[in-house]
Amino acid sequence: TPAGVKEGGSLFIMKRSLKVKAVEANLPEKIDVDITNLKVSQYMIVREITGDKDYKIMTHEGNVLVEVK
Repeated sequence: TPAGVKEGGSLFIMKRSLKVKAVEANLPEKIDVDITNLKVSQYMIVREITGDKDYKIMTHEGNVLVEVK
């Protein structure tokens, strides 16, 4: 649960799926992102997805994934 939600904000999921490019064996079933530190008026964009990736995210890097309002 994001910090901002614990403070009374609401979580808005803006994007539930991403376009990725990879060898079929490396296609992820899901991509987990850590949003626990998001406070009210903060958001996470595609470019902030981190970790070892055997795939390339094709969705525009500026797209908002989630937002706390």
